[in-house]
Amino acid sequence: MRRLYIEKHSLVVPVEGELDQHMAGILRAQIDPLLAREGIRDIVYDFSETEFMDSSGIGMIMGRHRQVSYLGGRTGVCNVGKAMDRLLRMAGLYRIVEKFESCEEATENFAKTRESLL
Repeated sequence: MRRLYIEKHSLVVPVEGELDQHMAGILRAQIDPLLAREGIRDIVYDFSETEFMDSSGIGMIMGRHRQVSYLGGRTGVCNVGKAMDRLLRMAGLYRIVEKFESCEEATENFAKTRESLL
C-alpha cells in the first residue's frame, strides 16, 4: 500500500485495489489524525490504481469531505478511470468533489486558490 503524502498543503491519498469497508476503515484511521494534527484543509484521492469501490468507500470520501469543508477546504479526485468515473458520477460525488486529470493539477489548483484567499 502506497503511503499518504502531503503536497502543497494538500493531503494526497493513493487508493489501491478495492475501496471497500475494510480499506475505508484503514484509510479513515490514517487520514483523520493527519487532518487534526497537520492542519490540512484539502484532500486529493488518487484513483490511478483503484479497481473497485463500494458504498463504504463513498461514505468515507463524503465524511472526510465534510471535515475539510468545515475548515474551508476542498476535496478532489485524480487519475480517475472510466469505471471509477461512472461510479463517482452515479453516486453524485461530483457535486461535492472536483475531478482533475492528475494529482499535480489538483494540488496546484488548490494551492493557487488558497494563495488567492490570503
